[in-house]
Amino acid sequence: MDIQKALESLGGESNIYYNMLSKFEPMSLAPSIVEMAQAVNQLDFLKLKLKAHGLKASSAYVGAGHIHYCCYHMQDEYMQENFQKMLEYYPTLIEHVVYFKLYSRKIMAEKKSKGRPLIICL
Repeated sequence: MDIQKALESLGGESNIYYNMLSKFEPMSLAPSIVEMAQAVNQLDFLKLKLKAHGLKASSAYVGAGHIHYCCYHMQDEYMQENFQKMLEYYPTLIEHVVYFKLYSRKIMAEKKSKGRPLIICL
């Protein structure tokens, strides 16, 4: 995650950033991934492209660059009618979503503990 870049785009307002970060998963990420999974199962490439477009935009605001770029490439492959290639980005997207969920929880917990480093066991 590129927190610094996200903060810069928000004028350095860390409270706004952490508020957006806390809402990103339940309001954008989770619903988008559920609908994208349905689209993949149904081979509904238009729906997959539309959901990728929405997730691409919202992920940029919280610094989730890997999610952003996967979504960008899925959209790009759709525009080139490379539907198989579009599907090939989906597992990579899911990997980055898992990483994001773990890392975002860690930084939110650190913020709540007032910056004290946490030891997280997985």
